[in-house]
Amino acid sequence: MYPIIPFVRTEQRSDIVTSWIDRQQRHNDDPLIERAFYYTKNEQHGIYAGSAQLHPFAQQINHFASDLFLIVTAGQVMLRLSTGEDVVAQAQESLVIPRGATFHWLNTTGTAVWFVAYQPQQNPVEAAPQAPFKVDPNLELEAIDGPSAELITSAQRPEVQRNVVYLSADGKFSVGIWQATAYTRRLAAFGDYELMYPIAGAIEITNALGEARAFGAHEGFIVNRGVSNAWHSQGVVKKIYSKVSV
Repeated sequence: MYPIIPFVRTEQRSDIVTSWIDRQQRHNDDPLIERAFYYTKNEQHGIYAGSAQLHPFAQQINHFASDLFLIVTAGQVMLRLSTGEDVVAQAQESLVIPRGATFHWLNTTGTAVWFVAYQPQQNPVEAAPQAPFKVDPNLELEAIDGPSAELITSAQRPEVQRNVVYLSADGKFSVGIWQATAYTRRLAAFGDYELMYPIAGAIEITNALGEARAFGAHEGFIVNRGVSNAWHSQGVVKKIYSKVSV
């Protein structure tokens, strides 16, 4: 389905990627990433999103180089904080690792992830580092305005709620939880890069070529900036998302 990009759990392709740890271009010698493939890459906007299989890894990291969102698809990632607390994510759970964070990373053999890394090329905005954390899908949500009324073709406008759980220092990279009642939206172009990861309900997304695909719980996909798509849902949809706004 083009150009809306579904994640594939069995992805085996590999490419040279920018290390999440030190921002160096790496492939065979990366201590963490065994194999990775970008579904989305725009160096100007600092957006890198894709699939990765990880080496068994245990290392102290004193200043993480990226803002990183991970969805664990196999295995386990454990981050031990300076407080001694362990942040553990297993399959179908997700993590946020803020840039500048200090922690000890440990993951098991066979760990695989989907990821969004935000790595601005020049002069990233500095802020007091935050600790990594697991995204809690049961956090309380607040009502927000939904899609513009002129885009909605269903009889009723949706009731939409959201909780932004992380925002980068420059305000361009965000991770959150979003929920909406059923609605249909006509074809419209996205202004952001967004990874969507439904955790409840199902969405039918149609691209500008008229190709439609349904995404249910734990089926992730990416919509790139400027890509037109239409939305249709019949019940309540809840998703975890990561987006880069430029």
